[in-house]
Amino acid sequence: MLNSGLNKVAGGNIDLRGCLDEKEQLFASDISGFYARYVDDLSIDRFTLTWDSSIRQPYFTNGLQVDHFHRLTIHRFKGSRAPHNEQAHRFLFHDGEAVKPD
Repeated sequence: MLNSGLNKVAGGNIDLRGCLDEKEQLFASDISGFYARYVDDLSIDRFTLTWDSSIRQPYFTNGLQVDHFHRLTIHRFKGSRAPHNEQAHRFLFHDGEAVKPD
């Protein structure tokens, strides 16, 4: 995860323009290193997440976050929460079932 000069004007937002109703396209959110939602049978294997040492913004949070899912498998994930966010988690799951982490 790289820091960017654009974080000063657009950081802390998820941009879904082009795929949702106009009112739901851009919204404030914490930013995880890997984020997925509304997925079935997601398998993550050999994923490495590294954080730029200059990332200090509080909206950078979890290493891997998955919401609203069925059958999630995680193998050989190397990574952590955002290094300057003590409240964040390596893994964060909401509203799902059948997690198989290594």
